Amino acid sequence: INKKLYISVANEGWNQGVEEFVYHLKKSPIQGLDWQFNKQEHESHGSISLRQSYADLQDYYKSWAAPHFANTADFEQKGGVDSLIKLYSNRKNTSLPIGLLEHLALLYIDEQQTKKAIELALLAVKEHPTSGRALRNLAIVYEKLSMLDNALKSYEKALKVSIDNNHRAASIESHRNVLAEFKARH
Repeated sequence: INKKLYISVANEGWNQGVEEFVYHLKKSPIQGLDWQFNKQEHESHGSISLRQSYADLQDYYKSWAAPHFANTADFEQKGGVDSLIKLYSNRKNTSLPIGLLEHLALLYIDEQQTKKAIELALLAVKEHPTSGRALRNLAIVYEKLSMLDNALKSYEKALKVSIDNNHRAASIESHRNVLAEFKARH
């Protein structure tokens, strides 16, 4: 059945059939049912719900959390881009998150690894071709690397993509402003 069941009981529920239910789950496992039982003797009927619900939701969604990397060495040790692609291919939304790719690209810039920074920013654009944000992030990478012609083209394309894809007016205006600020700086 591929389901998950969370059962918990506070200090008031021992005689309400919960432990007997758990006994039967142990005795006669149901194929495809992943279950957990938490006996919380220090909690009461009024306090267990919020605390246990929070813990259960964290457990249920733990595989959906974005991975964290302390630095580029940590990212590469954990498998780099190939590992990210594999991780996200098992999720409903298989696209690599823009924010994660942006963060990693900036880490590579800080470590003066230009080629890898550009590769990650370009990957974000490939993963999100209708995103002005991905193109703006690419422009930021180019600008930080003093590749000003490429930065200008990416800022302009971010604005165009936002207009062409009917993004929110505030987003389009933001892209216009960032492009104007870039032109004023350079």
